[in-house]
Amino acid sequence: MIDSHHHFWWTGRHTYTWPERVGDRFARDFTPDDLRPELARCDIKGTVLVQVLHQVGGETEECLDLSKKVDFVRGVVGWLPLADPDATSRALERLRSRGKLVGVRHLISNEPDPRWLLQDGVVESLKLSTSRVACRSSRSLSIISAGRRFRSAAGSRGRHKLPAPLSTATCR
Repeated sequence: MIDSHHHFWWTGRHTYTWPERVGDRFARDFTPDDLRPELARCDIKGTVLVQVLHQVGGETEECLDLSKKVDFVRGVVGWLPLADPDATSRALERLRSRGKLVGVRHLISNEPDPRWLLQDGVVESLKLSTSRVACRSSRSLSIISAGRRFRSAAGSRGRHKLPAPLSTATCR
């Protein structure tokens, strides 16, 4: 069995912002050593590590480096600067040698424009991303959307003929 979505974080390396409702439960590091016993208890053989932060440089690279060192991390879903196709292309080239990038994640709920996903530059970056991630047989783009943004996210795949499935979750 594979756990397809989990996170690690190190509070000394990055600044994380959590929803108020979680209180201080996440105000500590959560590392491979914390997850390993739970994986063993549930007989989970591998995982897909998903970055937390949405920024260029740093965390996605750390996740990819970690995927080479931690035996149970089979792939990484990372962040790319999707609004800028040239920056996306450069990031993909840079990340290719760092580890197994198997998907891209973007929280469109953080974008002020509800039609952000439909911008030409974003669509071009999505096409670049789906053609160059490591797991070619099951490429996916994870989009976390909120309310009215969901319609834009869901509608973009057909209208722009994106070659990958959109994995959408609605947050309220």
